[in-house]
Order: sequence, then C-alpha cells, then structure tokens
Amino acid sequence: MVLKKITSIIAACLIGSLLLFYSEYGWAQQTSSQRQISSQHLPAFPVPKPSVFDNPSVNPSFGFAAGMPVWGNPSVPAPSVANMGNTESVQRFIQIQQLVAEIERESLQNLYDFPDRNHIQPGSEHYELAFNDMQDMLQGNKTLSLSDAVFLVENAFFEGQLSREVFDVALDHYVEFILRWLDEQGLDTSSLTARLYGLQQLFSDTLEVTNPGMETVQIHYPFDYDFDDFWGHEKFTNQFVTKLLATGSGQCYSLPTLFLLLAERLDVEAYLAFSPNHSFVRLKDENGHWYNFEATTGYLVSDAWVMGSGYVTADAIRSKIFLNPLDTRDIVAHKLADLARGYHHKYGNSPFVKKAAEASVEYLPDNIYAMMIRANYQTDLVDWLWNIRGNPHPSHFESDATIREIVAVRNNMYRRIDATGYQAMPEEAYRAWLESVEQEKEKQNEQRQYLRLLERPKQ
Repeated sequence: MVLKKITSIIAACLIGSLLLFYSEYGWAQQTSSQRQISSQHLPAFPVPKPSVFDNPSVNPSFGFAAGMPVWGNPSVPAPSVANMGNTESVQRFIQIQQLVAEIERESLQNLYDFPDRNHIQPGSEHYELAFNDMQDMLQGNKTLSLSDAVFLVENAFFEGQLSREVFDVALDHYVEFILRWLDEQGLDTSSLTARLYGLQQLFSDTLEVTNPGMETVQIHYPFDYDFDDFWGHEKFTNQFVTKLLATGSGQCYSLPTLFLLLAERLDVEAYLAFSPNHSFVRLKDENGHWYNFEATTGYLVSDAWVMGSGYVTADAIRSKIFLNPLDTRDIVAHKLADLARGYHHKYGNSPFVKKAAEASVEYLPDNIYAMMIRANYQTDLVDWLWNIRGNPHPSHFESDATIREIVAVRNNMYRRIDATGYQAMPEEAYRAWLESVEQEKEKQNEQRQYLRLLERPKQ
C-alpha cells in the first residue's frame, strides 16, 4: 500500500513538474594528420560519441544511503535549467529523490554485491558481447587475434559505433606503406627481419615512398607522444588506438599496442611488456637475446634504463608483473582487464567489472592491473555494503558471516598485490620519467646526426 502511494506520488510529480532530457549520439569526425600523409591520406577515421562521452551514460544510482549522487537515476530525471527556477518544482524533485533513496535502501539491505543493472545501462550489452568473444578466443573456440580484441574493447566503450572496416583499412595502410618503403630501399619484403626493421623505422624516422604511377611522394612522420592527459583522467579515450589512428598522436599504451597490431599483420614476432604505468615492446634477436623498443620515442632501450624510474623492484621482476614478455594470448587476456576498466569508467561498479577482472587473472595470473581492478572493486563493495546498512559499528557490521568473508577477501587481495613487489608510481614521478625519455631521445638524435655527418663523402 505504501509502495503504491509512493509510486503514484512519483508518477504525478514526474508528469506535472519535471522535464525529460535526452542525450544525442554525435559523430566526432577526425582525419589522419595532414603532415603524416602528404598526397594520399587515410579515410577519415570516425570517432563516435557515446550517449554521454567520457562520463557514465548512466551513473548507477543507489540513493543517498550509498553516499552516491542519485542525479543519474534514469527513472528520475533532474529538473531542466528553466525548471530549476521553480521552487516548488525543486522541492518536489528533492522529495522524489528521497523517496527513491528510501525504497532503494530497503531493497538493497539484503544484497552482498552491487546490483546488476545492465538492463538500464544503455550500450552495456556491447561489453557482454565483447567479453563473450574474447572468452571464445582464449578458450580456443575462435582464432586468437589482437586486432579483434583491441577493436572489441574500444568499440564496447563507443557502444558499437566504431567501423571495423575503417579500423582495418587504417592498419592495412601502414602495413602497405612499410612494405613499399622496404621495397624502395632494396630490401627483401618477404624477410621477417626486414619487416621488423621497417616497422621500427615507422615509429623512429621520417619515411618517404613514391606514389604508384605518380611523381609525388608520400611522407610519414613518427607518431607524436600526446603529453596532454596521457593517463586519460579527463578523456578516457586518450588511451585508445582508435584515437591514435584518428590524430597521429598517442601515449605509452596506445603506441606499443599499435606497434603490435602492425606486427601481427606483418607476421613478425613482438611482445608487450609493462613497467609501472607504462608499456613497451619486447623483441628477441636470432641469438635469443631480449631487447626493448620504446614506441613513444622509437628507440631501443635497455632493461636498466626501463628500471631507472626506481619503481621496478627486483621482486616485481621475479613475480613477472613487470618486464615479462606477453604474447598474443597474454595480451588478449590483459584486454579483459581493459574491458573491466572501461565498463567501470562508463557505468560504475557492477558484477561485470568483477567478472571481467577475474577472467583476466584466470588467463594471465601475473596481471597486476587486473588484480588491482579486482581489489578496488572489493574495497568499493565493502564501503557500499557498510553504507547501505546505515553505517553500523564495524563489530556489528562484521558480525554477518558473509560480510566478514567479503572483508577477508579484500584483505587477501591486497596482501597478494603487496607480495608481487608492486610499488605505485605517482603521476609527478611518471611525468619526470617521461621527460627523461625525451632527453634520451634528444641525445640519441644528436648521436645519429653526428654519425650521418661522419658518413658524408668529403668534398
């Protein structure tokens, strides 16, 4: 009876006083940098705009009891700007929010996990589809493909609006450019060593090829490092390969990933490796010796230089969370963690985040980033459960055996992370380390220029 009355009040208030507002899908059309390709350029790489770009399309609202804003509740639209001037309308809106919060608090009291609200999350079905496809790859039901995995993760964030055809055309363009450049240098394009050399040069140097049947040249400059919001705090998509393809600039995750996508198409052997907040390419020579290719600068670097940040501990190397070469299967498993992170950024905590992070660790046990996503989920869950139960005394809170187990799981997760030797790297320290990357690049450029001068014939 009470619930009926509340429902009727909500309906009356909504109809009488509040305005629905809608978000529209837009397309941010971006083309490849004109300076990259002078006379023949890539087709425009469309970067679609989700319902609410770089913010959750629907913030999972659990009411005031959860300590979260309820503004995003899809069933209770906020008053419009024009409507906000009406004091009575605002009061009714607050009343509705309080009623909804109370209903939610009562219905959530007996839960032991975040509610699964995929049915009210527009676009979230793409995350489930991507998860299932990646699971099929890892279970051997589909061919392992890094291109597929990268596209699935980024397309899920864009709610299915990316064009796979354009994505493939963009990658194929760079492959064709490399092969044509090798051919003009008189190198054997069937040689895997030559192909790897050409791929490295694409990231390292300015390359020119002659357009077929024309007297013009096509120029490719090395990709730029985008120092603006390189961690994607303000714009999550700054970490995406599609952003790199659309703009010609990327960061320390998208650049190595693009290198590996092109390596996959060129059928050359290359691996991904991590250091704190950073990733790079690992390569192996004919004698089995490993070396590192820093895709952000286009130069080979030593393990000692990678470790120079001071945040790569010996324990972290022994536990294989850093500097460990990851093959295609490992990277696809890691992309499940990216899927969890993208979902969390768009929609907040939901059992999907836990499922994707756990699957990533299942296939890649040393994935420190998946472990951290899972541990953070557990921490948020403990806080949320305590919140919706009215902030009881800790002893009363943990008198519930199920909650006690949830808290124990959280503590065990952090102990496991500590045992890996992981050390967090502050953003300021990472920025300083990036500056050292640029200094190293300048030094190597000067050395290269000096050697070129020495090679010039005497007049």
